[in-house]
Amino acid sequence: PYCFETITQIQNPTGPELPESGSCLFFSAPQVILDVEQLPRHSARTQCPFCRQYITTDVTTKAGSAAYIVCLISILFCCIAGCCVIPFCMDRCKDVVHKCPKCRSHIKTCKKL
Repeated sequence: PYCFETITQIQNPTGPELPESGSCLFFSAPQVILDVEQLPRHSARTQCPFCRQYITTDVTTKAGSAAYIVCLISILFCCIAGCCVIPFCMDRCKDVVHKCPKCRSHIKTCKKL
C-alpha cells in the first residue's frame, strides 16, 4: 500500500481531493488469465503455454470470415466506389491473434464470428 504521511486535505486541480494524512491507497495487481480460452480481444497478461513464461500478449489483427462476409454483402447490395474494402480497414471486423512476445508462439485467435 502507498501511505500518505505528510499530506493534508489538498484539492487536486485535475480531479478529486487527495487522501488525508495517514490514509493508504491500495492498488490491485494486474489480472493474469491462465485459461487462454478466456483471453479478450485486447492484449492481456497470461502464462504462455509453450515457454511457460508470464507475459503480456502481443496482439495483431487479420482479416477473418467476418470481414469477408461483410465485404460480400456490400458487393451484393451496395458496392459504391469500392466501399466493399472498408471491412478490411476496420479492426472490429477482423480476428485478433495473440502471440507470446518471448517465444513468438501463436497462443490464440479470437474470431469475430
